[in-house]
Amino acid sequence: MDVVLFLILVNVIGYLLKYFGLDRFIIFLGFRFHLALVLPFLFLIFKKRVEKFKSEIKKFELKRFINHFSLVIIPIGVLVFVAFILKLIDLADPDYFYEFGLSSIFDYPVYFVWNLPQLLMAAIFLKYIRDCYKLKYLVCFLILMFLFAYEFIPVQKAKFSLYPFYDFLSFVILTTLIIVNAKNIYSFAISVYTFLWSTILLFGSKESPLIRILFARNYDSWEGFFELPKSFANYSFVIQVGFTFLFYMIYYIFTGRRKVL
Repeated sequence: MDVVLFLILVNVIGYLLKYFGLDRFIIFLGFRFHLALVLPFLFLIFKKRVEKFKSEIKKFELKRFINHFSLVIIPIGVLVFVAFILKLIDLADPDYFYEFGLSSIFDYPVYFVWNLPQLLMAAIFLKYIRDCYKLKYLVCFLILMFLFAYEFIPVQKAKFSLYPFYDFLSFVILTTLIIVNAKNIYSFAISVYTFLWSTILLFGSKESPLIRILFARNYDSWEGFFELPKSFANYSFVIQVGFTFLFYMIYYIFTGRRKVL
Protein backbone atom coordinates (compact mmCIF):
# COMPACT_ATOMS: atom_id res chain seq x y z
CA MET A 1 0.00 0.00 0.00
CA ASP A 2 2.84 2.40 0.75
CA VAL A 3 4.20 1.87 -2.79
CA VAL A 4 0.81 2.79 -4.25
CA LEU A 5 0.66 5.96 -2.17
CA PHE A 6 4.17 6.82 -3.25
CA LEU A 7 3.28 6.39 -6.94
CA ILE A 8 0.26 8.66 -6.46
CA LEU A 9 2.52 11.28 -4.85
CA VAL A 10 4.99 11.13 -7.75
CA ASN A 11 2.20 11.58 -10.28
CA VAL A 12 0.55 14.43 -8.40
CA ILE A 13 3.85 16.34 -8.17
CA GLY A 14 4.74 15.51 -11.77
CA TYR A 15 1.37 16.59 -13.14
CA LEU A 16 1.38 19.86 -11.20
CA LEU A 17 4.83 20.70 -12.56
CA LYS A 18 3.66 19.79 -16.06
CA TYR A 19 0.46 21.81 -15.68
CA PHE A 20 2.35 24.96 -14.77
CA GLY A 21 4.89 24.42 -17.55
CA LEU A 22 7.80 23.58 -15.25
CA ASP A 23 10.55 21.01 -15.81
CA ARG A 24 10.25 17.67 -14.09
CA PHE A 25 14.01 17.55 -13.67
CA ILE A 26 16.85 19.70 -12.40
CA ILE A 27 20.46 20.01 -13.54
CA PHE A 28 23.05 20.56 -10.84
CA LEU A 29 26.75 20.81 -11.72
CA GLY A 30 25.94 18.99 -14.94
CA PHE A 31 24.25 16.05 -13.19
CA ARG A 32 20.66 15.32 -14.19
CA PHE A 33 18.01 14.48 -11.62
CA HIS A 34 14.55 13.56 -12.88
CA LEU A 35 11.56 13.50 -10.55
CA ALA A 36 10.48 9.95 -11.42
CA LEU A 37 14.00 8.56 -11.07
CA VAL A 38 15.15 10.30 -7.89
CA LEU A 39 12.02 10.25 -5.72
CA PRO A 40 11.99 6.41 -5.65
CA PHE A 41 15.39 6.49 -3.97
CA LEU A 42 14.02 8.84 -1.33
CA PHE A 43 11.30 6.25 -0.78
CA LEU A 44 14.00 3.72 0.14
CA ILE A 45 15.53 6.18 2.58
CA PHE A 46 12.09 6.65 4.12
CA LYS A 47 11.80 2.87 4.40
CA LYS A 48 15.27 2.79 5.99
CA ARG A 49 16.72 0.64 3.22
CA VAL A 50 20.01 2.53 2.90
CA GLU A 51 21.92 -0.75 3.22
CA LYS A 52 20.41 -1.74 -0.12
CA PHE A 53 22.31 1.11 -1.72
CA LYS A 54 25.58 0.16 -0.05
CA SER A 55 25.40 -3.46 -1.17
CA GLU A 56 24.37 -2.74 -4.75
CA ILE A 57 26.95 -0.01 -5.35
CA LYS A 58 29.78 -2.53 -4.75
CA LYS A 59 28.63 -5.01 -7.41
CA PHE A 60 30.40 -3.51 -10.41
CA GLU A 61 31.60 -6.07 -12.96
CA LEU A 62 33.45 -4.75 -15.99
CA LYS A 63 32.63 -7.78 -18.16
CA ARG A 64 28.88 -7.50 -17.61
CA PHE A 65 29.09 -3.74 -18.06
CA ILE A 66 30.73 -4.15 -21.48
CA ASN A 67 28.33 -6.95 -22.43
CA HIS A 68 25.28 -4.80 -21.78
CA PHE A 69 26.78 -1.90 -23.70
CA SER A 70 27.38 -4.22 -26.64
CA LEU A 71 23.85 -5.63 -26.44
CA VAL A 72 22.56 -2.15 -27.23
CA ILE A 73 25.09 -1.00 -29.82
CA ILE A 74 25.20 -4.20 -31.92
CA PRO A 75 21.46 -4.62 -32.70
CA ILE A 76 20.94 -0.92 -33.40
CA GLY A 77 24.06 -0.88 -35.58
CA VAL A 78 22.84 -3.94 -37.52
CA LEU A 79 19.39 -2.40 -38.02
CA VAL A 80 20.81 0.87 -39.29
CA PHE A 81 23.23 -0.90 -41.63
CA VAL A 82 20.54 -3.17 -43.12
CA ALA A 83 18.01 -0.34 -43.41
CA PHE A 84 20.56 1.86 -45.16
CA ILE A 85 21.61 -0.90 -47.59
CA LEU A 86 17.95 -1.59 -48.41
CA LYS A 87 17.42 2.17 -48.84
CA LEU A 88 14.79 2.28 -46.11
CA ILE A 89 16.59 5.25 -44.56
CA ASP A 90 18.72 8.06 -45.98
CA LEU A 91 21.49 10.24 -44.64
CA ALA A 92 20.06 13.45 -43.23
CA ASP A 93 21.43 16.96 -43.27
CA PRO A 94 20.63 18.10 -39.72
CA ASP A 95 21.25 21.49 -38.19
CA TYR A 96 24.08 21.56 -35.65
CA PHE A 97 25.69 18.54 -37.31
CA TYR A 98 29.06 19.25 -35.71
CA GLU A 99 28.00 21.20 -32.60
CA PHE A 100 25.46 18.62 -31.44
CA GLY A 101 25.78 15.49 -33.60
CA LEU A 102 29.48 14.71 -33.77
CA SER A 103 30.27 16.32 -30.42
CA SER A 104 27.69 14.06 -28.73
CA ILE A 105 29.68 11.01 -29.84
CA PHE A 106 32.86 12.28 -28.22
CA ASP A 107 30.97 13.56 -25.17
CA TYR A 108 29.13 10.27 -24.60
CA PRO A 109 31.20 9.35 -21.48
CA VAL A 110 30.53 12.76 -19.95
CA TYR A 111 26.79 12.60 -20.65
CA PHE A 112 26.64 9.09 -19.21
CA VAL A 113 28.40 10.14 -16.00
CA TRP A 114 26.01 13.08 -15.66
CA ASN A 115 23.06 10.67 -15.84
CA LEU A 116 24.62 7.84 -13.85
CA PRO A 117 23.53 8.91 -10.32
CA GLN A 118 19.83 9.11 -11.17
CA LEU A 119 19.94 5.85 -13.12
CA LEU A 120 21.61 4.06 -10.21
CA MET A 121 19.00 5.48 -7.83
CA ALA A 122 16.20 4.18 -10.04
CA ALA A 123 17.89 0.79 -10.44
CA ILE A 124 18.29 0.35 -6.68
CA PHE A 125 14.62 1.14 -6.15
CA LEU A 126 13.49 -1.24 -8.90
CA LYS A 127 15.72 -4.05 -7.61
CA TYR A 128 14.24 -3.52 -4.15
CA ILE A 129 10.74 -3.82 -5.62
CA ARG A 130 11.82 -6.84 -7.65
CA ASP A 131 13.03 -8.65 -4.53
CA CYS A 132 9.80 -7.92 -2.62
CA TYR A 133 7.39 -9.67 -4.98
CA LYS A 134 7.13 -13.05 -6.67
CA LEU A 135 5.64 -11.68 -9.91
CA LYS A 136 8.82 -9.75 -10.64
CA TYR A 137 8.17 -8.93 -14.29
CA LEU A 138 4.60 -7.79 -13.79
CA VAL A 139 5.31 -5.68 -10.71
CA CYS A 140 8.38 -3.96 -12.18
CA PHE A 141 6.48 -3.32 -15.42
CA LEU A 142 3.58 -1.70 -13.57
CA ILE A 143 5.87 0.37 -11.35
CA LEU A 144 7.72 1.75 -14.37
CA MET A 145 4.46 2.50 -16.16
CA PHE A 146 2.98 4.40 -13.25
CA LEU A 147 6.15 6.29 -12.37
CA PHE A 148 5.71 8.22 -15.63
CA ALA A 149 1.91 8.04 -15.95
CA TYR A 150 1.48 11.80 -15.46
CA GLU A 151 3.39 12.47 -18.69
CA PHE A 152 0.49 10.97 -20.65
CA ILE A 153 -2.29 12.84 -18.88
CA PRO A 154 -3.27 15.70 -21.23
CA VAL A 155 -3.03 19.24 -19.91
CA GLN A 156 -6.24 21.17 -20.56
CA LYS A 157 -7.42 20.33 -24.12
CA ALA A 158 -4.22 18.80 -25.42
CA LYS A 159 -4.77 15.72 -27.61
CA PHE A 160 -3.51 12.33 -26.54
CA SER A 161 -1.18 10.72 -29.09
CA LEU A 162 -0.85 6.95 -29.25
CA TYR A 163 2.56 6.82 -30.93
CA PRO A 164 4.61 8.26 -28.04
CA PHE A 165 2.67 5.96 -25.72
CA TYR A 166 3.52 2.93 -27.87
CA ASP A 167 7.19 3.94 -27.78
CA PHE A 168 7.08 4.35 -24.02
CA LEU A 169 5.26 1.04 -23.54
CA SER A 170 7.79 -0.88 -25.63
CA PHE A 171 10.71 0.75 -23.82
CA VAL A 172 9.19 -0.15 -20.43
CA ILE A 173 8.97 -3.79 -21.54
CA LEU A 174 12.66 -3.76 -22.48
CA THR A 175 13.64 -1.97 -19.26
CA THR A 176 11.65 -4.48 -17.20
CA LEU A 177 13.51 -7.38 -18.81
CA ILE A 178 16.84 -5.74 -18.02
CA ILE A 179 16.15 -4.78 -14.40
CA VAL A 180 14.75 -8.22 -13.54
CA ASN A 181 17.74 -10.05 -15.04
CA ALA A 182 20.68 -7.64 -14.69
CA LYS A 183 23.12 -8.75 -12.00
CA ASN A 184 24.13 -5.23 -11.03
CA ILE A 185 22.81 -1.69 -11.28
CA TYR A 186 25.63 -0.54 -13.56
CA SER A 187 24.52 -2.95 -16.28
CA PHE A 188 21.03 -1.49 -16.03
CA ALA A 189 22.34 2.08 -16.21
CA ILE A 190 24.55 1.55 -19.27
CA SER A 191 21.77 -0.33 -21.08
CA VAL A 192 19.01 2.21 -20.53
CA TYR A 193 21.12 5.28 -21.19
CA THR A 194 22.94 3.92 -24.26
CA PHE A 195 19.74 2.75 -25.91
CA LEU A 196 18.03 6.14 -25.61
CA TRP A 197 21.21 8.06 -26.45
CA SER A 198 21.98 6.06 -29.60
CA THR A 199 18.38 6.03 -30.82
CA ILE A 200 17.97 9.77 -30.48
CA LEU A 201 21.40 10.50 -31.93
CA LEU A 202 20.70 8.37 -35.01
CA PHE A 203 17.09 9.30 -35.72
CA GLY A 204 16.48 12.50 -33.78
CA SER A 205 13.79 13.63 -31.36
CA LYS A 206 11.57 16.63 -30.67
CA GLU A 207 11.19 15.72 -27.01
CA SER A 208 12.96 18.65 -25.36
CA PRO A 209 13.24 17.07 -21.87
CA LEU A 210 14.93 13.96 -23.28
CA ILE A 211 17.39 16.02 -25.32
CA ARG A 212 18.28 18.23 -22.37
CA ILE A 213 18.66 15.31 -19.96
CA LEU A 214 20.52 12.84 -22.17
CA PHE A 215 22.56 15.36 -24.15
CA ALA A 216 23.47 19.04 -23.89
CA ARG A 217 20.96 21.14 -21.99
CA ASN A 218 21.16 24.01 -24.50
CA TYR A 219 19.29 22.12 -27.24
CA ASP A 220 15.57 21.38 -27.49
CA SER A 221 15.51 19.07 -30.52
CA TRP A 222 17.73 17.12 -32.89
CA GLU A 223 16.95 15.90 -36.40
CA GLY A 224 19.19 12.82 -36.34
CA PHE A 225 21.92 11.50 -38.61
CA PHE A 226 19.39 9.50 -40.64
CA GLU A 227 16.11 10.48 -42.21
CA LEU A 228 13.17 8.10 -41.97
CA PRO A 229 10.28 7.87 -44.44
CA LYS A 230 6.98 9.02 -42.95
CA SER A 231 5.43 5.56 -43.25
CA PHE A 232 8.27 4.12 -41.17
CA ALA A 233 8.96 6.93 -38.69
CA ASN A 234 6.09 6.14 -36.29
CA TYR A 235 7.23 2.56 -35.79
CA SER A 236 11.02 2.84 -35.91
CA PHE A 237 11.49 3.11 -32.14
CA VAL A 238 9.30 0.08 -31.44
CA ILE A 239 11.22 -1.93 -34.03
CA GLN A 240 14.53 -0.96 -32.42
CA VAL A 241 13.21 -1.94 -29.00
CA GLY A 242 11.98 -5.28 -30.33
CA PHE A 243 15.29 -6.13 -32.00
CA THR A 244 17.28 -5.13 -28.91
CA PHE A 245 14.83 -7.07 -26.70
CA LEU A 246 15.60 -10.19 -28.75
CA PHE A 247 19.35 -9.77 -28.20
CA TYR A 248 18.87 -9.39 -24.45
CA MET A 249 16.60 -12.42 -24.28
CA ILE A 250 19.20 -14.57 -26.01
CA TYR A 251 21.94 -13.21 -23.74
CA TYR A 252 20.01 -13.86 -20.53
CA ILE A 253 18.92 -17.33 -21.61
CA PHE A 254 22.45 -18.27 -22.65
CA THR A 255 24.13 -16.94 -19.48
CA GLY A 256 21.44 -18.52 -17.31
CA ARG A 257 21.92 -21.95 -18.84
CA ARG A 258 25.68 -21.64 -18.69
CA LYS A 259 25.47 -21.12 -14.92
CA VAL A 260 23.36 -24.25 -14.55
CA LEU A 261 25.77 -26.27 -16.70
